[in-house]
Amino acid sequence: AQNLTINSYEVDGYIFTGWTTKADGTGTNYTDGDLVNNLTSTNGGEFNLYAQWRDYIAEINGTYYKTLQKAVDAVPKDNTKTTIKLLWNTSESITVAQKQNIKFDLQNYTISNNGSKQVIVNNGTIDISNGTIKSSADYAAIDNESGGKINMSGGKIIATGNRQAIYNNVGTVTISGDAYLSSSIPTSLTDKERGTINNQSTGTLIITGGTIVSTTKTGVYNEGGALTIGTMDNDVDKTTLTIQGKTYGVKSNVSFGFYDGTIKGKKEAINKASLNYTVNTETGYEVTNGTEEIEGERYQTAYLANGCLVTFDPNGGTLSNNTRTVESGETIGVLPEPERSDDYNFDGWFTELEGGTKITEDTIITDDITFFAHWTKIDLAEVDGQGYGTLQAAVSAVSADGVLKTVKLNKNTTENITVLAGQNIEFDL
Repeated sequence: AQNLTINSYEVDGYIFTGWTTKADGTGTNYTDGDLVNNLTSTNGGEFNLYAQWRDYIAEINGTYYKTLQKAVDAVPKDNTKTTIKLLWNTSESITVAQKQNIKFDLQNYTISNNGSKQVIVNNGTIDISNGTIKSSADYAAIDNESGGKINMSGGKIIATGNRQAIYNNVGTVTISGDAYLSSSIPTSLTDKERGTINNQSTGTLIITGGTIVSTTKTGVYNEGGALTIGTMDNDVDKTTLTIQGKTYGVKSNVSFGFYDGTIKGKKEAINKASLNYTVNTETGYEVTNGTEEIEGERYQTAYLANGCLVTFDPNGGTLSNNTRTVESGETIGVLPEPERSDDYNFDGWFTELEGGTKITEDTIITDDITFFAHWTKIDLAEVDGQGYGTLQAAVSAVSADGVLKTVKLNKNTTENITVLAGQNIEFDL
């Protein structure tokens, strides 16, 4: 085995990408300095490897650049719109300066981290519509700073490291079209809740389309900035956009606009813990709740619809949240579990306070309605089907005539009991 000699050849206008066993590039490929052996079956034989070349990484109006950063540096700082065309996959960490206005035509290629840095630090204006921006480091894929603007109408931003797809610190981010953003931030990170997109108190985030997913935490985490989801045009479409999180779909510390799309969260679609939590809805529409099974797990959903108010009457029990809004014609979804003392078993939700029809998750809602909890009182003990409040009371009900009786215990008890002469008892504990 031996390492290939490091390439020293150059071709003007091209970059070296490796070696191959056939000149047309269809053979076996090797990287620069690759460890190889047995290239020929002849001892001491000769074997040709052919250099492979690609055009420069990026292009601006027919001018070619060997790195994406060099292309970015060539963009004027006067807000003139400039298109940078990516010609090949590249691993770089680039910075866009203030007053640079760049449209990235990624041509379905990928920009990934070069070391432990963000893929893009943006201080200017950037448009993204195709290709992939991928961060596998302990940094966000894109860090938006200094009043920067990001317009993403397509393509993908993937974060597989410890941070977000987009960290909007100071600036404006607009997500639309078929853009796709995802993150897999480790669940072990507990210093603060991180989302696929984090919008800081000085940031503005507008989402009118696309899909935003977190496989471990929150889809969108709004720490206090301006957040708008959908377009306020009284034409609600719950399929326009999707925000999905393993904990919350959206977690916001302040009020935000919610006008289109569907928000999904395994814990909650939209967190209700924040004291400042408010959803601004369009006239005639309400935030409507449902459920959806995603990869074998049940998620809560929230969207806008002309909904029906469903009220759950715990009927002597307790229930922390006893109302929900369900779109007319849809199923009610996962039913809540009320609580009551140990003396009662919960039998389910029914259409009437007494009697009525028992409902299920598949019950269709067509109007405002109230469902009632039904309970069965649990006697501590019983003899021949008759219930008693104490075990001693059940024992005392057994005749002292030698006839065998079974005393059944239905729950734990702390008692001192006496069995009288002539009583013949089998204790079924």
